[in-house]
Amino acid sequence: VLILPEGFFYKNSDRGLRKELVNNHDVKAIISLPNNVLPYTSIKPHILVVSKGGSTKKIRMINSEHYFEKNKLNLGFELSEKNLARLLKDITDKEKLIAWDISIDEIIEREWDLTPKAPNNLLPTLVESLESRNLLLKDCCEILTGNHIESVDLIDRPDSKKKVGSLAGSINNIGESRHVLSVSAAETKHLIEKYLIHSCPSRYFYEGTDFISFRLPPHGAMKTIYKIERILYISEKKKMALIDKYFPSDKGFIEVARDEEEIELDQNEIERLSRYFKACPFKENDRFYFLSEFKKLPKKFIPVEYNNEPAYLTIGEMLGNEIPVNLVDESKSKDVLYIRIKDIQRNQLIGQPRCLTPEASASINEKWKLNSGDVLLSRTGTIGKTFFVQRDIASMGALSSQNFFILRPKRNLLTPQYLQAYLLGRFTEKWLQDNARGGTLSKSVLEKLKI
Repeated sequence: VLILPEGFFYKNSDRGLRKELVNNHDVKAIISLPNNVLPYTSIKPHILVVSKGGSTKKIRMINSEHYFEKNKLNLGFELSEKNLARLLKDITDKEKLIAWDISIDEIIEREWDLTPKAPNNLLPTLVESLESRNLLLKDCCEILTGNHIESVDLIDRPDSKKKVGSLAGSINNIGESRHVLSVSAAETKHLIEKYLIHSCPSRYFYEGTDFISFRLPPHGAMKTIYKIERILYISEKKKMALIDKYFPSDKGFIEVARDEEEIELDQNEIERLSRYFKACPFKENDRFYFLSEFKKLPKKFIPVEYNNEPAYLTIGEMLGNEIPVNLVDESKSKDVLYIRIKDIQRNQLIGQPRCLTPEASASINEKWKLNSGDVLLSRTGTIGKTFFVQRDIASMGALSSQNFFILRPKRNLLTPQYLQAYLLGRFTEKWLQDNARGGTLSKSVLEKLKI
């Protein structure tokens, strides 16, 4: 029994080895596993069951991915005893569509591609569902392909810093900038004032500033400008390790790996983080802003327009020394983000995507930049990753890599929210996987997806 990366089962470079394996040994079964099932890697693996010698007549293919669940610490996937029993039972149930045999003739016809892709005749439910629909994806959506940008034309975001230990990634400081980042903070106002900490998910992208202010309902009034002293990125795994190290508890954190470099925190920061972690209602937040009070405004600053989008103001404007401008000022975003497959995890942006050099940015045609409401769909590697492009990302003039399709719905026929939800559905996921050639989904195939 071998555990191998998914690429071995379809890549052209390994075709000769697969042919040798099938012709001179008895391959019994191939079992697909989900991403993040093995520790310390997110690579999708398969299990290969083979007997030495002989030759292969047929191979039992098993798709076990949907029987795995996230573990308690949300660090990966695991197979519980209950789900293992279900899996063993369902393997013999033809209606479950999780196990099937392929013959040596089918293997040859597939050009020795051994990925566990169910044949179309095992998808009657999906076919019946799709037959009742009369719109193809190409009829209700513009389908574009992302751009290939050479690595020499990519740089780290100008507002990013080197990591502090392995727990921190700073995203502040743009020198002598006097701009103030303005964000909504209705539910955490009391935490900001009490602990001088603000947090948000790392998928939120803000132009780097030294200052921040918080808009409060009902009209978005701002009372205080805070100076950003430090920004830490703390992943869920590392947050658990940090909590276990500094704030011992009996909640099972003891199993978290301890081989991480330690972040340097003074006692004040430790105590503030401890209390903030326990009080913050948004447990998915993993970017933490340490603040100090910079200036109380002589009177509340109320923006011209109030919404939930991030905005950039000047200190003079907030003090009443300048004429207020519209709150949403997209012209201040100069970095052109370049979104790659590895920047997407669980359909969200993670970490810090790189951006184009100024020279490369100047040569980009505006029509290739992402629009608010675009849906990205990965076409190579892990087929079916999606990302919904929101206004804050689109306002930065972002691009996607060539490994994505850019789906631009026709709003009179299809909403982007529905499109992303449909792409994430189980049947659509299987359709995409079963119609991919090797590890790549072609545009001509995707156009035929029924909506």
